[in-house]
Order: sequence, then C-alpha cells, then structure tokens
Amino acid sequence: MIAYSNKALPPLNRDIYEIPVLGTGQHLIELVFYVEIESLPGKKTLDFGFPETLCSDLSFDIKSKDIFIEFETPENGYYIDDSGNSTVAKVSLSQRSDLRVSWFPKKYLKKEEK
Repeated sequence: MIAYSNKALPPLNRDIYEIPVLGTGQHLIELVFYVEIESLPGKKTLDFGFPETLCSDLSFDIKSKDIFIEFETPENGYYIDDSGNSTVAKVSLSQRSDLRVSWFPKKYLKKEEK
C-alpha cells in the first residue's frame, strides 16, 4: 500500500502505483520498502527493483557495526558512514531499476581486502 497525504492510493494496474508530484523543480519523495533479506551463514543480501527515475538517492541503515558492504548493482557511487552506532549506506541510483547489496562482518575479509 502507498499513502499520499494520509490517504491510501490504490494501484492503477497490478503492482503499479502513481504518486502525484505537483510543481516543477526538485522534489523529495520518501518511500519505505519492505523486502525479504536473503540470509546465508555470515552474509545477508538485499535484492529488489523499483521504478526507473532520472536520478534517485537511496539510503539505508544497518543496525550493525564492523561490517563490509558490497554493492553488486548499481555500479554508481556510494558512501558508507560507520561512525555512529550503526552503518549507514547512501547510494546514487541514476537510471537504474534494481539494487543488489550484500553485507557481512569484516572479520570474514581476507587481510589484503581490509
């Protein structure tokens, strides 16, 4: 379900939603995605798609410290801040419609990768 101005918006077609954006210029649209996390021993992976846009920024907060984050897609720039109580990753998603990112404890890295 997607809500806009505290009102639920029904899908236009199966699994397709529209969010009205009024006016010209830069807009900030905050969405919350609930996606399944693939979990293997010591490694977690997030893989999902989203609507294509000209330019989008995505940030997510992982409630763990001392982890290594690996972006398989997108190949664009990203920033990782682990100075607080958790690890925050911010990534630029220009003209992409998918994201695949994995993370695991840094203790599993080989010495030359650290």
